[in-house]
Amino acid sequence: MLKLHGIPTDYNYTFKSQITWLLGIFVSIICIISLDTAISDIKFYGTIPKICLLIHVMYTTVFQFVTDLTFNNFLRYLRNRLQCVNKLIPNILFKRHPQLINAANSEKIQVYLITDIREIHYSICSMASEYNTTIGIQILLSMTNSFLNSLSQLFKLYVMFVLMDSCPYNSTGALHSYCFLHKLIRAMPLVLFSTKIFLTIHTCVATSYEANRTGQLLAELQIATTNGHEKFRREIDIFLLQLIQNPLRFTAYEFFVLDFTTIHRMIGTVTTLLLLQVQMDDIHE
Repeated sequence: MLKLHGIPTDYNYTFKSQITWLLGIFVSIICIISLDTAISDIKFYGTIPKICLLIHVMYTTVFQFVTDLTFNNFLRYLRNRLQCVNKLIPNILFKRHPQLINAANSEKIQVYLITDIREIHYSICSMASEYNTTIGIQILLSMTNSFLNSLSQLFKLYVMFVLMDSCPYNSTGALHSYCFLHKLIRAMPLVLFSTKIFLTIHTCVATSYEANRTGQLLAELQIATTNGHEKFRREIDIFLLQLIQNPLRFTAYEFFVLDFTTIHRMIGTVTTLLLLQVQMDDIHE
């Protein structure tokens, strides 16, 4: 149906984009985990236990990022389809659509086009909602794991920078450069998991926004339509009713909505826990 309106499928571009993201994340995870394990204080009795720990951590982390990136890439593709659909709506009114140029009976074609676009929009939103429902538990576990990992890494940095000095010698030069690199490596997992949370929520918000922006375009289209196009206006009313009854939103298995308010709550939780930690440290001192 999209090809009839001149919208390309872009399967090759989507596949290449996903492969590029996966390779970048895979290399980043290997480097971060390897460096973090190399400077860790854990004592390994032999090389085999260290290799087994690395494989276990890398496998679980890579698996989570692969599923999340697949989810994000699929939503980005649907958002791109919705953007193409939204670009068609003004073309119907101003008769810039390919099927309306030099058409003899443009009013009937306009009704057909808006009906077809309504069905396409409903199909795209249904696919997004069903996909979100299918992997809702995975998203919930992944978001929870990323938040807890970010929180634990943040407390590690707090202990490193505030409660103890990770560079015990008061010298300058190479030793302090090594200490700065040590702290920078410790901060990389925090950046990695925090970025994953932000990208997932940003993708969900952007897709929901593009789906809901169709209603604004339809309202403008309805205002600009003359009173003589009763069938066309009736199709617009049906389209608007469909958007009101089926708003597109993404959740983590209905536990919480994936929007920017979730990030606000996470930041509030982290700030509260850090304040409690600081107060407890003051009490112990």
